[in-house]
Amino acid sequence: MTTNARPPQRYTPPVTPPPPLASLSALAARRARIHEALADAGSYKLQRAGTVLALAPAREAYALAEGEPALAVWSALAAYRLAHLVMRQERTPDVLEEADALFVEAGRHASLGPYPHVYRLAVLHRLAAPPRTVEAAFKRAVDAYAAWTRPASRAARTDADRNHTAGNHTGRAEGEPSEDALLLPGTIQTELFALLELSGYFLGLAREPLDGRGARLDEPVFQAPHWRLVGPDPALGDVLVSKATADAELLDLAPRVGAAFVFRLPANRNKATLTVGTRDPSPLPHRAARLLACLLRHDARDMDTLVARVMGEEGSGAAFRQVKARLRQQLEDAGVALPAELIVEGPGKPPRLAPSLVALGAVSEQAYLDRE
Repeated sequence: MTTNARPPQRYTPPVTPPPPLASLSALAARRARIHEALADAGSYKLQRAGTVLALAPAREAYALAEGEPALAVWSALAAYRLAHLVMRQERTPDVLEEADALFVEAGRHASLGPYPHVYRLAVLHRLAAPPRTVEAAFKRAVDAYAAWTRPASRAARTDADRNHTAGNHTGRAEGEPSEDALLLPGTIQTELFALLELSGYFLGLAREPLDGRGARLDEPVFQAPHWRLVGPDPALGDVLVSKATADAELLDLAPRVGAAFVFRLPANRNKATLTVGTRDPSPLPHRAARLLACLLRHDARDMDTLVARVMGEEGSGAAFRQVKARLRQQLEDAGVALPAELIVEGPGKPPRLAPSLVALGAVSEQAYLDRE
């Protein structure tokens, strides 16, 4: 019997060639420093009269994020943090103009949802901006809110996910909400604190009564920093971020590094996915996802350690080879051009993904450490 079925088309990475390893190392180091500077700013922010101390690292983080190549996710985060710190100063017209520009910058990226747009309304009010400007800003805030709370964003939080069975192992106790379920849109500080802060902005009140209060880091993308981005440079995995940040960076950086595919290993390990090009995500066995993450992080000193990382202490070499073979087959079926060997080794070097195969992943630390 004849068939018209065609073999899968090979996926061609973006035309822009991936940056050299030195450039990726510089990007990873810059990203790590941005994260450190924002954490410093957040720590100083909790000190009474700590705004002056917090401004310097916040400005450093913003300047680094705006460098070339710009890191859109971190630029939005740094702009948002800096805007709030700027608003703690005496609110002269120049200070308000700077805060306005920073909230606009923070609102360019969807990862912060409607919050930069809402806070900007208070700044525009203090600036006595024209009605047309305020109305346009309010519409952007409403649109951002609609996108942030649309039902599709909550699709993963189903009863099945909340009440999984022991046979569908996820590394959580039965009935415990998934990581996605815990990260509901809007979990910024507390809503009551946000209302107090926003009211103060609108009314032009002194900020001192709120100094030292609020969450340590109040952006939603900084909530629950239990994810890592893994990719061509192992240093990318040195920074723990939130799920929202990891997902946003995955989309932002994949075309920049020329990734042949991207993958996600969420806290519910049975929901790991593989995405090639513009295709819909497909299920990826969790051990295959852990194998990719371990290779990209250079997290095993030798093949024996790699097998233990992927399969658990009781795992066998034969079962590991099966995981590797099935991963290779899944990538080939998706049209990814593969080298002769997925894993390369060398004297004194850890096992790693073949350099010609560029991949990027967002990995939950909980699932990565789950060896069962």
